[in-house]
Amino acid sequence: MSYVKVKEIHTSLGKAIRYISNPEKTEGGKYVSANFTRNANDHVKAARVMLEDIDECVGGHVDHEVLAYHIVHSFEPGEVTPEQCHALGEEFARRITKGEYKYVVATHMDRDHLHNHIIICSANEMTHHKMRVIPSKKNGTLKQWRELGDSLARDAKLSVIVPKTVPSHSEGLSGVYTLAKGTSAKNMMRRRIEMAMKDSRDWPEFVKNLREEHGVDVTVRGRHLTFTSLESGFKIRDSKLGQSFDQTNIMARLRHDQVQEITFNSKMIADINNETVSVWIPKTHRSERLTIPRAWIMGDGKTFRAFLTTNQDQIITDAKGEYKRFVKPNALYANFAPPNIDMTSLSEVELRPRIGISEAQQRYYAFQAAQIDKLKSQTALLNALSSMNPDETIKEKIDSLTRQIEQERAEFQATIIAAGETPDATSLETQAALLNRDRRIKELSRQVKALQEHQKNHERHETEGKEERRRRRTR
Repeated sequence: MSYVKVKEIHTSLGKAIRYISNPEKTEGGKYVSANFTRNANDHVKAARVMLEDIDECVGGHVDHEVLAYHIVHSFEPGEVTPEQCHALGEEFARRITKGEYKYVVATHMDRDHLHNHIIICSANEMTHHKMRVIPSKKNGTLKQWRELGDSLARDAKLSVIVPKTVPSHSEGLSGVYTLAKGTSAKNMMRRRIEMAMKDSRDWPEFVKNLREEHGVDVTVRGRHLTFTSLESGFKIRDSKLGQSFDQTNIMARLRHDQVQEITFNSKMIADINNETVSVWIPKTHRSERLTIPRAWIMGDGKTFRAFLTTNQDQIITDAKGEYKRFVKPNALYANFAPPNIDMTSLSEVELRPRIGISEAQQRYYAFQAAQIDKLKSQTALLNALSSMNPDETIKEKIDSLTRQIEQERAEFQATIIAAGETPDATSLETQAALLNRDRRIKELSRQVKALQEHQKNHERHETEGKEERRRRRTR
């Protein structure tokens, strides 16, 4: 199944060529070639020569311009040999460039499906003008290049993607779930994250693939991830993308299993190397340690979060590293603090535009929005209070709702993992299940927040009442 995708390179051309010519992916550089040098594996020289062509273009080299186009040309697993795949990549590049643009072709064999990475310099070495890329979806450059890829595949008796006459709901975890949650910029970010997750085996590989293959940088900020498009600079937090894209659920997808989180400080690290981190277990007076693979740890400054498979026993060792016992991850919460529910990713977060022309109109609409928010909070509080048992306290109700949220999140996580394991079978029922769980979790979280605010106000009123009575007695 031939497939073509394209992205622009605006910076670090040398790094891009170094990535595609990686000896570990190209059988020691055997399947790397270029139309302007015999040593295509020399990424420094290849980038320098391409940049020289760009400098000679009309207008010269300007900031934030397109330096090159990075094309990924993929085939169905088992359909092609490395030699055939590379030859098709070279022919594809020749047809596109027509001998007027420099290019490097590298065939990667580190995935089930063989695929070519083709980097084409944007500068025409004959006319000294930049490559004209037509963005139109109807008959744009990408459509033309995909048609060329299909033509080469058919000539080689290979399969091609058959266009669908109805919208596909199988992209990502669930088309309905993601499309219901935001704008096209958000959906583009979700798709890139999804594609990187499918091709990654652990957290470091996910971060690398997301950046190098899909042009998105990810940073850890406390309990949140921030995704940044390297092309446009567009930034967005995981909480704005939906629960499928928070730390826990991404780790669950990468591990293909449900996970539990433990948090530790850098002062608790007993030993660290390239593969593992050994952590002193709290409340054991540094007599017991837990060793965790680094691939399942996220770090932000001095705080680290490790994601352990829920049903896998963890080995506890003594201070010398000798085996003491096995424990379930859940049992570690007797020593490590259990993770708090992150309400920001569970609650509705809306950025309302300033509506109205005059300041008076803007104040009026802002007041109406505040009244709506107040009404929502009161409704959530009433829902929570009406479902309380006669003998139940506010704290007990909060604890009960918290447990329900954790249960819903665990089942949400299980649904995501199942969808990721069988992406072709992702159905409308699965998408609806994700949407329903998402709504239930948000409603439960709104009730928890409303009860917490109610309890806080009650305690404040009691404190103020005591202060007032104290002042009266002292008069």
